[in-house]
Amino acid sequence: MSEAQRLHGHLIGQQGSRRSLNTPALVLDLEMLDRNIAEMASFAKAHNVKLRPHSKTHKSADIARRQIAAGALGFAEACYDEALAWARQRKTFGQALVEHQVIRHKLVDMQQRIRATAAWLEQLAARADAGDMGADWVGEVSTLKNQATQTMQFCADAGVQILGGMGFMRGTVCERIYREVKVITIGGGTEEIMKELAARQWGIV
Repeated sequence: MSEAQRLHGHLIGQQGSRRSLNTPALVLDLEMLDRNIAEMASFAKAHNVKLRPHSKTHKSADIARRQIAAGALGFAEACYDEALAWARQRKTFGQALVEHQVIRHKLVDMQQRIRATAAWLEQLAARADAGDMGADWVGEVSTLKNQATQTMQFCADAGVQILGGMGFMRGTVCERIYREVKVITIGGGTEEIMKELAARQWGIV
């Protein structure tokens, strides 16, 4: 069974809490998703991007979402690393980009989101390892997936902005990740589905 088929199985509801939702199943083009997963894995290896490992203890229905969150965080960090290296190297108006306050603030904004997402991921992994995977945990995994992919989206966008024209050139990390943002945001459940799942797990409805 391919990674896409396993992911698709999680999405259509092989676990009780997911089946309780009155939301239509997300139908994926499995062949397209398989290609995407393979390409991104190859890209990560070629560019030495460290994808965050998920906890060894997990509920099967939530493994895809936590893997996506961990991967999105790794790609956000890769965007930050490239943007920082470029900001230190590239000079404008006689100064390195990083000497300009607006660029430093963009880099801090990226780190703010990366660090918050990393702390949340580590906390949920620790809860999973301790066997604390009830309704509250499932809701947090769903919203973490949104947080992580939004962090990736923000960092990819900020990275391209800092790189300027180079941000659109094939071969840069930010450009490659920027093109993958939407499929990773949608894969494992759209933001709307994740919010609805969290609302039900947390007893809001």
